[in-house]
Amino acid sequence: MSQTPRNVDGQPLPGIAPVAKQQGANVARVTAARMVGKATPRPLRYHNRGLLATIGRRAAVIEGVEETLGASARLLPTVGGAKAFFREAAALMYPSAPPAAFGVA
Repeated sequence: MSQTPRNVDGQPLPGIAPVAKQQGANVARVTAARMVGKATPRPLRYHNRGLLATIGRRAAVIEGVEETLGASARLLPTVGGAKAFFREAAALMYPSAPPAAFGVA
């Protein structure tokens, strides 16, 4: 039976890719430290930097806009800001697509 992963404060961690990435980086740091005889780094403290999920070809749900997209998300209330916001979100979802695909020349 598997055990639910928990943060250092005892809270259960969600079963999502960002958690796994941070866990993997933590395992790498601990392993590298043990291999050279250094003190073990502190336990994993998961940092939720926001979530971005696609719900269709041209739609997404974003939680934690500031953490996910950065300071440029403050432009959202303006029409130009909204266009920039969705262009940046699309670029994050499809990083291998050419810039022209998002209206950027």
